[in-house]
Amino acid sequence: MERPVLEVDGKVLPLPPRDLLFMNETWESFPKNGAGLLALGTRVLQLRGRPVIDIGCGFGRIAYALAAKGYRGNYWGADVLAPQINWLQSNLSPVLPNYEFHHFDAMNDRYNASGKLETEDFRIDRRYASPDAIFVLSVFTHMYEADVITYLKEIVSVMDEKSVIYATFFLSNGESRRLESFKQSSYPMKYVLNDHCSYFNADDPLHAISFDEIWLREVLAELGLHTAAAFYGTWAGRKSVLSFQDSLFLMKA
Repeated sequence: MERPVLEVDGKVLPLPPRDLLFMNETWESFPKNGAGLLALGTRVLQLRGRPVIDIGCGFGRIAYALAAKGYRGNYWGADVLAPQINWLQSNLSPVLPNYEFHHFDAMNDRYNASGKLETEDFRIDRRYASPDAIFVLSVFTHMYEADVITYLKEIVSVMDEKSVIYATFFLSNGESRRLESFKQSSYPMKYVLNDHCSYFNADDPLHAISFDEIWLREVLAELGLHTAAAFYGTWAGRKSVLSFQDSLFLMKA
């Protein structure tokens, strides 16, 4: 099958090769799923034309969704996955010159075990300071708490009072634990790392990792962030909700 393209405002956007897609995505599904994530995001955040930062941009779900919605501001996507970043920078950026992709070669047990850098080395390009939005989707769900806090500190350093973080988590709370006890959860967090962190897969903790919601909100407050909105996902067994993971929208307190 010939690889399809996405046509946006007279521009022909090539789609990534199939072998660069993951999370069970296909050429047909990922533009639709990206649009759905963006639609949820714009319930809270506003795109005023200021920069957009996309941490864990992967193969470009949010980048393509933004382009399809007509966003032509400055976009900066970063990921530990070199093949995806190299392809996007070589193939999408020439069509959308304001969209830049950065490879952060950090070690991650699940996604980049041979990485040469540490999480503490992560820096956001200051040309993208005071962004309208910082997307961190399906990133903290695969990351230990120390790394989550390190990333958040760097994100906060480029925010102003109008910037909004749109981040997803697996949040452990009374409802998720109750649903798990009834075997409703897609990811029962059976394995305990500490008193506020548990995970799904004994052989691969970063497959899906959960944080206690009370603990996390205390950490966010210490970082100077407050929750502007929260949408809980279906992963725990909830019905009639908007996404799979739990979505938090964070602003400076």
